[in-house]
Amino acid sequence: MLAVVNKEMNPLKDRVQASIASVAADKHITVVMDKSVVVTGAEDITDSVKDKFREDGELKAPDYDIGDSSSVAYFDQDVVSALPMFRDANKKMQNEWTKAREAIAEKSKTATQEEIRVMTADYEKKLAALNEQTMVPLLKKVTDTVSDTAKEKGYILVVDKQYVMYGGKNITDVVADKLIGKKTSSETSNESK
Repeated sequence: MLAVVNKEMNPLKDRVQASIASVAADKHITVVMDKSVVVTGAEDITDSVKDKFREDGELKAPDYDIGDSSSVAYFDQDVVSALPMFRDANKKMQNEWTKAREAIAEKSKTATQEEIRVMTADYEKKLAALNEQTMVPLLKKVTDTVSDTAKEKGYILVVDKQYVMYGGKNITDVVADKLIGKKTSSETSNESK
């Protein structure tokens, strides 16, 4: 069933992407973002994209290289959240949550409703504290790494990949490499100088 849906949808998705890229190239736009995240300051090209999409004939994305002209970057939070440090932290949180549920279930066999409520509140506090100790520092590290990378590379805006329809610069690999302690190619070339 999914294969049939993909067979039907993929050409439409490709045409939408080609329409967006074509309009962006025509208007010399270096990045197109989902308009649900843009409040002001960007041209709305929705009607132009719809018109391009409805044109007869084959539509292919133009060869339009934005080069280094974009001041907008993006990174894929899903890739970053799949790094070992996040998987380990999530596993730790999940294990503690499972232990808490099991303890509450066991206690509920003999405890009063009030005792269960108190025990549940206690576990919620412990899990919140564990989250503060585990996840909050990781998320701050990601934010700081993205911010530092943006400053180093001269980007004025960095958004999650899901909001970029076209263009922008992908800094996911640089952010991920910095988070896991790998040297980036620019750091390696700077050291050899």
